[in-house]
Amino acid sequence: MTSTAMTNGCNCKGIISALNEILEAQARAMEAQRVLGQLELAQRTSERDSLQETIISLTHQLEDLRRHAALKMHDQLNQAQKVTTNAQLEELRQANAALQAQLNQATAIENAALHQQLAAQGAAMEAQRLQMDAQLEELRQANAVLQEQLKQAAPFQGCTPAAVPAEVVDRMHPDGMLGIAAQLKEAGKPNYSCLASPRSTNILAPTILSDGTMYRDGALLLCAHAKDPHLRAVGFWALGRSMGNDRESSDSGAARAMAERSGTIVVNDTAYSKNLCFVMAVNLDTRFALAWYSLGSAISSAEPAIVNGKTYSKNNCYVMTLESDPSFAPAWNRLGSIMLKDETIIVDGKSYSKKECFVMALESEPSFPSAWLNLASVMGAKETIIVNGKTFLKRDCLITCLHVDPMQVSAWFNLAGIMGANETAIVCGKTCSKKDCLITCLHLVPKHVPAWYKLAAAMKAEDSVIINGKTYSKKTCHETALSLDKNSKPNPTHA
Repeated sequence: MTSTAMTNGCNCKGIISALNEILEAQARAMEAQRVLGQLELAQRTSERDSLQETIISLTHQLEDLRRHAALKMHDQLNQAQKVTTNAQLEELRQANAALQAQLNQATAIENAALHQQLAAQGAAMEAQRLQMDAQLEELRQANAVLQEQLKQAAPFQGCTPAAVPAEVVDRMHPDGMLGIAAQLKEAGKPNYSCLASPRSTNILAPTILSDGTMYRDGALLLCAHAKDPHLRAVGFWALGRSMGNDRESSDSGAARAMAERSGTIVVNDTAYSKNLCFVMAVNLDTRFALAWYSLGSAISSAEPAIVNGKTYSKNNCYVMTLESDPSFAPAWNRLGSIMLKDETIIVDGKSYSKKECFVMALESEPSFPSAWLNLASVMGAKETIIVNGKTFLKRDCLITCLHVDPMQVSAWFNLAGIMGANETAIVCGKTCSKKDCLITCLHLVPKHVPAWYKLAAAMKAEDSVIINGKTYSKKTCHETALSLDKNSKPNPTHA
């Protein structure tokens, strides 16, 4: 047992010794590994340092390369930009050259056109200058004649006509201040319709001097001393016209200013009234249409005129006017106005009715509003009539009257009178109902009582209208009519 133990002890020692050797070997191996690790670490550190140096060197090289590349790129970019700029500059130079060529061409064309225009204007101005020179020469000559006339007339101003020698009258130039009326008839047919218009001016207004007294002196000289009967007739007619308005027409303020306050004027020691001046005019020239018309307008129906021993009524005077001048429209219109409904009258051997007289007036003067209004007044609502080759109804006549003169109140009122409640008419390019016509009538004449009554009758209870800026209902229209028609009792037929 002891030997076994000893043997076991020996084995343990051997084992321990072997283990120790193993441990020592391991320790030496570990030391070697440690040394080797240190060597590897040192080597790696050295390599790392070397690598870091290499990296730093490469970084520096890379930075150098980048700077070099940037500089090169910048140079290349500058070179490219320079090339591009040069190309663009060349293109701009070429475009500018083309534009300059076009501008030069346009300037040349414009200069040529301007030159032609200036040449044409110069020629026109030269023609105007020559024309003005000719007119100036005519004016100089006319002034010389007028100055001579004034010299001849100067000694006789303020004298009676009898004191002026007849040869002085005969020497007067036809366009002179004392002979101006004598040329009215020879100068061409006047626009006779102006005599019948309430807004007309005196027929002599375009030709007489502003000094009415000097004009009357000229007429007096013609009456007293002119050898030609027609010149004397013109003198008496002009003298009558200067003495006031016709009974049935309205003349200019200038004519009224020339009227004799006494109602007569003396010629060769004989006093002449207005009517007698016209009588003298037609006595001297029985074909003097203006004088016959003025005489017919001046006399009354109860006081006929005596011409060369024959009695003439108003109708007779207008007939004589038309036999002297068949185109004298106001005479046809005036004659139709004073004729009875079924009356006929003979002019130059032909019979005319009241209606035909108005048609004849419009044949001569198609734009004669009074004649259109008068013609409509003698027509039935559905009746037609032919004027200047065109067919007209009564309403057509009234519409035509308003086209010529929209201020004809009676035409508006009469047109409304023949229109139905829902009927319309085109007047002066505007569509008008019955109420519109009456409203226009009241715009023109706010106190037109029948128009107020008719407007009230044409309106519905809920309707309202505006007249001269004020609103009216059906009731207030009727009340307005009643307030204006104070002397009459309310008339249901009006409403």
